[in-house]
Amino acid sequence: MRSIINLLLVFSVAGHLSASVDPLDVLVMQDPTTNSVVVRTLIQLELATKMELKNARGNFLYSGDMTAGTYVSKRFSCDNLPTGRYVLYFTDERGRTSIPFSSRGGAIAFSAVNGLRTIFPAVSLSDDRTLIVSYHGATQEAYEIELLGADGRTVFTDSVRPSQATRKAYQLDNLHAGRYTLTFNTSTLPTRSTNINLR
Repeated sequence: MRSIINLLLVFSVAGHLSASVDPLDVLVMQDPTTNSVVVRTLIQLELATKMELKNARGNFLYSGDMTAGTYVSKRFSCDNLPTGRYVLYFTDERGRTSIPFSSRGGAIAFSAVNGLRTIFPAVSLSDDRTLIVSYHGATQEAYEIELLGADGRTVFTDSVRPSQATRKAYQLDNLHAGRYTLTFNTSTLPTRSTNINLR
């Protein structure tokens, strides 16, 4: 019975916590009348979102901030997207969605099923000074975790590669009261930082 409850909890967490942009709600298409590539969302953005476009070398071709409650509607000249592979990124406070597409002679090859949604770890601190980090699903790479004191010195580091929805607890009883910063690093996601105030 307990394993069923844990399994339901995993599905419940995974179902409610996701990057707000679903790849299935994004269109990338060619507009031959204006010789451009159009990126649109079918629904309004749930959260403030940063949209980025990178080429296969990882170079930024576009970066812009979108406000919550708006639709994405962006055009890129086909002259600026020569034959090659590209990735669109939509990043908000909960996670990141990456959507690959390719361009060949102005023709766009795009399939939303190739999109990937990554949910950032969630952090909570209990009254008994237990730091809980929740990972909402399997990742292809490890999260490098570092807790820094107010003076910038490292308090501890850890490396976690979750294979499923996982929670990891750290007991902070031996630390002095004050402000700490917890950072998460991976090779493909932006560094995430969370401030923690111990009393």
